[in-house]
Amino acid sequence: MEQVASQFPNTFFVAVNGSIKGDNIAALRIDHLQGSYLCGIIGASLTKSNKLAYIAGQEFEATQQELRGFELGAKSVKPNIQITSTFTGDWNDVAKGKEATLALISTGADVIYQWLDNASAAVLQTASDKGVYAFGNTQDQLDVAPKAVLTSAVKRLDIAIAYLAELAKQKQLKGQIYTIGLERPDILFLGKFGAAVPETVKQKALQAKQEIVDKKITFENCKDAGKDTRCVKT
Repeated sequence: MEQVASQFPNTFFVAVNGSIKGDNIAALRIDHLQGSYLCGIIGASLTKSNKLAYIAGQEFEATQQELRGFELGAKSVKPNIQITSTFTGDWNDVAKGKEATLALISTGADVIYQWLDNASAAVLQTASDKGVYAFGNTQDQLDVAPKAVLTSAVKRLDIAIAYLAELAKQKQLKGQIYTIGLERPDILFLGKFGAAVPETVKQKALQAKQEIVDKKITFENCKDAGKDTRCVKT
């Protein structure tokens, strides 16, 4: 995009999930960390094994942030909880999604957060078959596996793109990174809750959501175990 944008100075380019900016380039990001933080609270409240897992198609900044949010949310409930992650290398390979899920369950994980495309249903159904919990992602996926799905981190990128298009129409679009989080409940929100989620846990997650919106809980750059990451500031 950076190569092309320089050749077309009169056209504005938007990189979805990107982290680039320039005179005629903006990036649009969903704050994946905020959504997964809430799911981490729910997962840690319902695990019996104290082992959670994260599956995604590839490891890059957006999935690393989502994994970190899940970990921070879980550790806010149970500081010693274990989170294992795996990246299948393919967002759509159903067999790889199922295989990764079975492997994580065999290590004792009883709550799985997944971010896959066509392979996501396989993860949720496998979790259901094995009697463990899971989270939907991007869309409300409760109906895919009602016994397993606790809730979903719903991300309406279509509405976010329309929002940037509206800014462009009003000649207000700037060469910056636009990160949209829980402050836009039409774009990032928790989906329907599964029957397994007690009302107290649901309220705990919704209270954390409000605290993030009110900036009582924020996430700042920090070092953890020598790695650059994000930490919770309350």
